[in-house]
Amino acid sequence: MTREDWLEIKRLKDQGLGIRAIAKRLGTHRRRVRKALAANHPPKRMGKPRGSIIDNYRGWLLAKLEQYPELSAARLHAMLHEQGFKGSYSLVKQTVSELRPRIKPVYQTLHFSPGECAQVDWGVWKTINVEGGRRRLSFFAMTMAYSRMLYAEFFFGETIEFWLSAHQNAF
Repeated sequence: MTREDWLEIKRLKDQGLGIRAIAKRLGTHRRRVRKALAANHPPKRMGKPRGSIIDNYRGWLLAKLEQYPELSAARLHAMLHEQGFKGSYSLVKQTVSELRPRIKPVYQTLHFSPGECAQVDWGVWKTINVEGGRRRLSFFAMTMAYSRMLYAEFFFGETIEFWLSAHQNAF
């Protein structure tokens, strides 16, 4: 842990954030945050960080991951081994986890104020016996986005007249 990391953790704690929130914001583990908060002084300055035997292969790994993001660390380790890499699988796995492009969520969370939005749709219940034969029974459903409150009404059809009547009744 660097001095800057320690100072940032202390600063966030002084602002009132909890251990989980600090860890999430900094992208680190909760144990690391707890350890920093338990220390009364920042870590001593260390010398220049040493290089790693995988540093010469980082560019190649990054290019492969951009071209084929689904490649596993095991397959990349085997490919590096063919090129003369003598390092361990765990080193490749750690480096791949740092370099692999992050997949963004494919959904968007929506937030609505009370009464701002509702979802409506038709549904089919079943057929019922009426004078002169059988009729399909449809239902109109309106769900409020904020409260999830549901309004439902049954009709003998799905015409625009029923649609407008159901909206008026729901409102």
